[in-house]
Amino acid sequence: MLAAHPDNFDALYLTGLLEMNEQQYAAAIEHLKAAAAINPNHYDVRYQLGLAFFKTQQNEAAREQLEKAVALNPDEAQAHFQLAQVLRSLGKEDEAQAQMRLYQERAQAEVKRALAANKSSKADKALKSGDAKSAVGLYREAVAARPDDPIMQYNLAQALDRAGDKAAEQTALEAAVQLRPNFPEAQNRLGYLSALAGDTAAAEQHFRNALAAAPSYADAANNLGTLLGQEGHDREAETWFRSAVASNPRYAPAWVNLAATLASESRFGEARSAVGAALKVDPSDAEALRLRQMLPVSSADRQQSPAAAGSAAPRPQKQ
Repeated sequence: MLAAHPDNFDALYLTGLLEMNEQQYAAAIEHLKAAAAINPNHYDVRYQLGLAFFKTQQNEAAREQLEKAVALNPDEAQAHFQLAQVLRSLGKEDEAQAQMRLYQERAQAEVKRALAANKSSKADKALKSGDAKSAVGLYREAVAARPDDPIMQYNLAQALDRAGDKAAEQTALEAAVQLRPNFPEAQNRLGYLSALAGDTAAAEQHFRNALAAAPSYADAANNLGTLLGQEGHDREAETWFRSAVASNPRYAPAWVNLAATLASESRFGEARSAVGAALKVDPSDAEALRLRQMLPVSSADRQQSPAAAGSAAPRPQKQ
């Protein structure tokens, strides 16, 4: 491959790796230098080149390459370790010790990442099998290993939801959004919990936060529309329901909510169309079927009965 494509990055890099494995350091240096000229921001090229220079006792060149590797990926433990060895060979003991401390920190972080990934994988399986209690325990172990990971906090919150522990779920969600304020799923779920608790101001803010982070997030748009509709802001609610179905035309609950809002404004023709869209997605949707029966059959039927007026309340979604 290299003979056919002497200027190909992959051919040069992979040839250099093979030569490193065979301890052919001089040849590896030439190929890795050529690869670095093509892609100077490739971490492993810089790391392998620094290692090859160190193996051939070209310590200043090794230091230069390893420092570039560290700059490209500060979280890679091994580059810090090799740089410490080079600095020590150059008599720079203080700098070498600083790199060793960084190596130890990064190595511990890698162990914690691996532990968290293992616990999270087991928790996923427990949750899928219906064992929410075990999933909660495993996710808590994952969070303990990676307390700064908002995804771990959110996964814990989902397990707590399945376990029925709303207070602990809210705590986990709040930790997730503290770590990542623009986390739309966590913001949306916090909005739902706030709405359940009767804190409509907080719920509205969370839904708006979710939509600011993800403008096409249909669930959050539907939930915000539901909240606004319950507060009597039908026009704005309609806007958000339309946003939800524009983002996800197969989102039946948002179509039903839109239909209910239109019906409350006596816009029966549009309401029938929205109900039809919901039933096209899910012909068995009970709310859509009920609303279709209650809507006047033609635009001439404008006189609502008490049963038809405001009968189909918008439905919020959990997620």
